[in-house]
Amino acid sequence: MAHEEPATVDVEVHRPGRPVGGEYPQIQLVARRAGVGANVHVVKEVGGEDAAPQRFEVTGFGQSLRRGEVVALRFKRELRQDIQRFRHEFVERRVVKLAQIHKVVLTSSRLPITKKGKTVSSSGSILGNSVVRVEDPGLLTGAERYYDDFTPEGTAYVTFVRSPMAHATIESVDTSEAEAMDGVLAVYTGENIGLPATAGFPMLPVFERPQIAGDRVLFVGDIVAAVVTETRELGMDAAEAVFVDYDPRPANADPERAMAEGAEVLWPQNEGGNLAFHTELGEDDGLAEAAHVAEVKMESQRLAAVPMEPNGILVEPGTPEGGMTVIFPSQAPIGLKDGFAGLFGLDGDNVRLIAPAVGGGFGAKTGLYPEYLVAAKAALELGRPVKWTES
Repeated sequence: MAHEEPATVDVEVHRPGRPVGGEYPQIQLVARRAGVGANVHVVKEVGGEDAAPQRFEVTGFGQSLRRGEVVALRFKRELRQDIQRFRHEFVERRVVKLAQIHKVVLTSSRLPITKKGKTVSSSGSILGNSVVRVEDPGLLTGAERYYDDFTPEGTAYVTFVRSPMAHATIESVDTSEAEAMDGVLAVYTGENIGLPATAGFPMLPVFERPQIAGDRVLFVGDIVAAVVTETRELGMDAAEAVFVDYDPRPANADPERAMAEGAEVLWPQNEGGNLAFHTELGEDDGLAEAAHVAEVKMESQRLAAVPMEPNGILVEPGTPEGGMTVIFPSQAPIGLKDGFAGLFGLDGDNVRLIAPAVGGGFGAKTGLYPEYLVAAKAALELGRPVKWTES
């Protein structure tokens, strides 16, 4: 892999008569070398005058152009709005392919260009004016990196033991056989995890879910134990060696029966029983005086996002010093920094979050899930990277 040192590329540019979106266009190059695509972005104009040859300093992500490689371009004096035609007529035919360039896109330095050849701001609206995609080369050539491509040396793996019952009391959790297995580094239950319950949906704070169930499980798949092992395969064996004694309790999937008097209450701390919240709008007097009153019952089907890439997390302790680095396919990583920092008593500056390419999410990769926190707990306690991948 080439060194990430900025390289200098000579580009001959005849600028258009007026700037695009208030700024002169710059050049974005997408290079191919050894079958791998690498974005090469213009980051700084080194020197030169308008309507004269220019020099640009460029840095690639993953690969850089080598020093001495030269790309010669000549743009027509008037910028064409038809980018596809421009690319074919004035780029493909006239690029000197000394740098193995396979795609050149004319863009504004700050404003995204659209398929109609205008910037988003100059077109007035993003609606019906899709932006030219810049991520495709890395995806199509396999150069893009996903969460599971990161596995540092010494990584341990966490596997979860989950409830097969929708509602039950946990009578006992026997982890002795799993703890005695070679390669098992730690076993966590509701008794020793040492993490507070958190609200999955902050607008409904009554639903504070423990990271590992303590005395009851509330749905199929609820976590009852976690094993941390040297290999992922050993984790599956160790999880099967954890024995849980359940006492089944009534389960109810019908919302109207769940609100009925005498129904089994899932959240005893909720004074409203199984009713999450109640909202009233309007005035009773208005309804009484209305000529017609309609009662409407509305049902929403269950929504379960199922992206192609499963969820997961890798936590590396000690980087930054005294903190941790979290690599996960999150759709909203910045919003989770305070959660990680607060739960583990860390300064926010000592929590580094990295979200590489996300293989689909549909909203299911936005929360601070118990699996994330258990993996972080294990990494900090064991002093080594810990990884979890949803199966």
